[in-house]
Amino acid sequence: WACGDEGVLWHTIDSGKTWERVPSGVRASLRGLYFLDAYVGWVVGREELPSGGSAGVVLYTNDGGAKWRRLMAGSLPALHAVHFTDPKNGILAGDGSEQYP
Repeated sequence: WACGDEGVLWHTIDSGKTWERVPSGVRASLRGLYFLDAYVGWVVGREELPSGGSAGVVLYTNDGGAKWRRLMAGSLPALHAVHFTDPKNGILAGDGSEQYP
């Protein structure tokens, strides 16, 4: 898996020989991703807000990336990294904010 600007997600099943673009449903700058297993994964990043500033983006899949669901919309500052130790325990890293110094 690879992620990038404008909500880009790419997936390969042949060690990078060929890549398929996968719809993420967002136009955010996606900066980090982590798969716990072949089916369960998260992608994090940031999106610019019309009023200025930015907000964090968290996407989740439980079907191997066929469909992505957005979690916690607008509630976190910009995010850069994600890691989970099991389906319920993980760490997000990103920018600080007044709410999350």
